[in-house]
Amino acid sequence: MDYRRIKDKLHFGSKQKLFVKTVLLASLMTSNTGFSQELLYSMTAASGSSGQPRVSFASTDIDAYPIGTHVSVPLPDGSTANGIITSEHSGDPLNSNTMLETTSNRLVSLEGGGSVELHIYNNGIVGITVTDLINQTFHRSALDSLGTGVLIEEDANQYVCTSYPVENSPSEIPLFLDPANIPSLSTIQNLQSKPGATKILYIDPWGGTLTGSAWNSTSGNPTITYDAYTQDASASFNDTERYEIYHAWLEATEDYAPFDINVTTKTSVFTAASNANKSRIISTTNATRDSQGICGSCGGVAYVGQYGGNILYQTGWTFNSSIGSTGMTHSHEAGHQMGLGHDGGSANPSYYSGHGVWGPIMGAPFGKQYVQWSKGDYPGANNFQDDFAVIAGKLNVSPDLEGWNTGAGDNQLGLTDNYYAMHKVVPKGVPGFAPLDGLSDDGDAFFFTVPPAGGDIDLKITPRAGADTMNSPIGEARASNLSFNLGLHAHPYPGFSIASVSSSTFSPLRPNTNKLDYTGSLDGGEYLFKVYPTSPDSSWTTGFDNWGNGGEYVVDFNLDFQHPFAECGNITGANHTFIFNNNGFDSTERDLFIGTTSGTSDLYSSAILRGDAANDTRHHVTNLPVDGSNLYLTLYSKIDGLLKSEQTTCVAASGGEPAVYAPLPGSIITGSYSTSGTSEFIKWKSNGLTVTNYWLYAGSGLGGRNHFNSGDLGTDLEDYVTGIPSDGRTVYVRLWYSTNNGVDWNYNDVTYRSRNNDNGPYLTDPAPGAALGEGIHVNWTDAGPNATSDRYRVYAGPTKGSAAWTYSGNILSDKRSFYIGGWAPADYGKTIWVRFLWRKDGVWRRQNYSYVAGFGPATIDAENTRPVPVGQ
Repeated sequence: MDYRRIKDKLHFGSKQKLFVKTVLLASLMTSNTGFSQELLYSMTAASGSSGQPRVSFASTDIDAYPIGTHVSVPLPDGSTANGIITSEHSGDPLNSNTMLETTSNRLVSLEGGGSVELHIYNNGIVGITVTDLINQTFHRSALDSLGTGVLIEEDANQYVCTSYPVENSPSEIPLFLDPANIPSLSTIQNLQSKPGATKILYIDPWGGTLTGSAWNSTSGNPTITYDAYTQDASASFNDTERYEIYHAWLEATEDYAPFDINVTTKTSVFTAASNANKSRIISTTNATRDSQGICGSCGGVAYVGQYGGNILYQTGWTFNSSIGSTGMTHSHEAGHQMGLGHDGGSANPSYYSGHGVWGPIMGAPFGKQYVQWSKGDYPGANNFQDDFAVIAGKLNVSPDLEGWNTGAGDNQLGLTDNYYAMHKVVPKGVPGFAPLDGLSDDGDAFFFTVPPAGGDIDLKITPRAGADTMNSPIGEARASNLSFNLGLHAHPYPGFSIASVSSSTFSPLRPNTNKLDYTGSLDGGEYLFKVYPTSPDSSWTTGFDNWGNGGEYVVDFNLDFQHPFAECGNITGANHTFIFNNNGFDSTERDLFIGTTSGTSDLYSSAILRGDAANDTRHHVTNLPVDGSNLYLTLYSKIDGLLKSEQTTCVAASGGEPAVYAPLPGSIITGSYSTSGTSEFIKWKSNGLTVTNYWLYAGSGLGGRNHFNSGDLGTDLEDYVTGIPSDGRTVYVRLWYSTNNGVDWNYNDVTYRSRNNDNGPYLTDPAPGAALGEGIHVNWTDAGPNATSDRYRVYAGPTKGSAAWTYSGNILSDKRSFYIGGWAPADYGKTIWVRFLWRKDGVWRRQNYSYVAGFGPATIDAENTRPVPVGQ
């Protein structure tokens, strides 16, 4: 139907009753890019029974495929998609997924969803990955020197979200019915987006009768009886129906949030409003549509431009009934009432279904993750109405509700009972009133103050359309209006973020993953968190810009201040009295944990300390280590019936107790090997204590002696330990000592890992956990049954498997040493991860070792993993 002709008739005051049927189509449209497309590669069916297609590149030189090139891409299902080469990111020296060595990867984004990734080694394409989000398939291929290869299909569930909704197929739209998120009947009967607003948009899913409207005249029925929103013909509303009614209302609420209108399901609010300030959308069944002759096979219908006009024309209808279509149909039909026409495209002049994750409200964007108002920016558009301006002419706009780049006092969050707590739905207003130009300039900032003692923060910011499905394993289509960047910062902004999220991180972009979820501790001072709408792809061929990007979001914010904690004091021995600092709180119960790692109690647990905790501020602990290690204290306090905890890190006394020092505790024992096991000298120091007797155990458990039992060693400071396993297991060594000629005994425990002789080559030195200075040679051996590897590689970097600091390339079999380095003085104290790889019989295997950058004693737990095949 020609919208312009209708508009002309309305403009000249025609009294003809205008009947505009909105038939929402179910087909998936793609846009016309307007550019010539180069064929990325050719595809042919493979010979034989495999049925796997073959691809062939005319050239594997990556320079032939510059960024920005528009390409045509044959897909494994036989179809062809258009795409753009958009970006390039770094490769991996040994990619464990593709099994290819790559120096970079170049990305091709496909219209309608999906991508092709070109895997590059130096300047040549060595493989591709094809992701088809329409058919939800995932294929990979390695390329030979001629640029040909076979596409192998892999399990798409491992790489893409397989719950991508199918348009207009209610039975296939996934739902995540968390009982906590299913509203009651009373809730959905009383929904209001802006209570008190004069303008009303009434969503009516309740069933009833309609009289005195133009629909009665056109259908020939003086009384039209319409069903309630139902999918099972029952008069009551089940969990799914209440859930869908709520989220359809929520979607319409977000679409109309910039305008001064109350979107409501409350009948009395609609009844009380004047005819000049309201319209209604009836949400009902196809059975009502068909039996009452309202329209043919349509998903919704409404009169154009009749909001606030003659009551005869102020009712529209929605017949679509799925989580991926109902809400957008409400907004679409109400948009007609405001005066909007259809957003069509070159493929379908009436209804553009969108591209990628985006679609226009006045098109047919079923199942899209982002559905927004439009002014015809997308390729092939045939309607250039400014939707915001047209709707604002009927409703006026709402002012922006939150400040942006304001002073801390302008939007300061208040302090309540020793903590901040806020659950807030923030509707999007329009920052500029004249002229109205979308939502592109708006952002929000919230300021708060942390007291000097510090506090623990929990902050979650989510698009409102995805807030109820954050933990959904499938991720529902929500038709959000908002894609955003988020950040938590100190104030004034120092140039770095405490936590941040960018919309460009998510591919494909989804409302239930574009969120900030941060838990941590903050020192005293001024802070802010900010919300700024940002589209990750502002190209209208593949994405959307910020003109209509601004919907509602939900902030959940809690800040607990520091609660009672244990003070370290000066720890001078194995026995110490800890002081409890109440920090201004009254506690009824307490419990003190002391552990070797954060939050543990492997060294000590007090059990519940009852009594007047406000006055009971001291607690004596015995048998603490005296090796200078970190002691991690956790003090639990019950305050107002709630259990709170605070952690403190102390340093144990050093000296005064004999301790093993060689080999380095936590390292691998790499002494003499024989079929009966490994033998090694264990050495210890008295640390200034006068000792009369030593005794040494080695076993498979704490305090065990099943591997070795030395007997009384007198005052010797070393012993040759035999019988240690050679299979990579943990070995427990206990050093016993007596200061009164064996009458009383104390002990000190250390652990090691035994060598992996049954699993191939291993690094012999330096010992894992050692400090490596500015750089060092690592050495290895092939001793053991699995010797004679023919290639080696050594990587070193700040993360496991990284080669950022050292990448050796292939090392021939006659070498047993390689120099690693590359870290700077600024890296001293950081963990160095060394990956050692060897090849035997054509199969690469690897082990990981950890060290410390710089000089001084080891400050981390050493790690050595069992060998695993590369790719695992």
